[in-house]
Amino acid sequence: MVNRLPLSEEARHFLCEAGLPSRIFDWRLDYLPRTLPPLPDAVDGYPFSDDCARYRVLGVQLVDAYWGEEVCFSFLCLDLQSGGRVVNIWTGHEDKAQFLNSSIPQFAEYVLLFRNSMEWCLIHHPYPLSEPDDDDLRQHAEHVVRQMQEVDPQVGEHDWQDRLRGMYGNY
Repeated sequence: MVNRLPLSEEARHFLCEAGLPSRIFDWRLDYLPRTLPPLPDAVDGYPFSDDCARYRVLGVQLVDAYWGEEVCFSFLCLDLQSGGRVVNIWTGHEDKAQFLNSSIPQFAEYVLLFRNSMEWCLIHHPYPLSEPDDDDLRQHAEHVVRQMQEVDPQVGEHDWQDRLRGMYGNY
């Protein structure tokens, strides 16, 4: 399946050899019964247009609905028309793919950086977090953002800084 997709050799190799974990942040990569289905075919009850077939679903973000069921809130996808960029598509907003990373390997590096940063935070600044003007917290966050920009220069500083601010406060 993966070898037939229009992805870089590096991305195909990564998916086939290393793969991705079953969970990344709030996304479940083990939720779908098929591997990388087109977005319109991924989950029953989500009427995406055929134009969205360019997106292959890696995983879903589930939330608990008020009636007690889990529902798909967003889809983590590969955009095949862009060579395999990793995007997030919110249900009800199929025309607005949120760019996450330029490729699967870069996304995996980001996930590791982010996870390591979360672990650092828990050790050095257990919840609730220290004051936002804490110098070592600010320096750590700035260091992580620089590392992330080195991994994927196409990602705007604000894209992942927003996620980091959720952990560190306004550094």
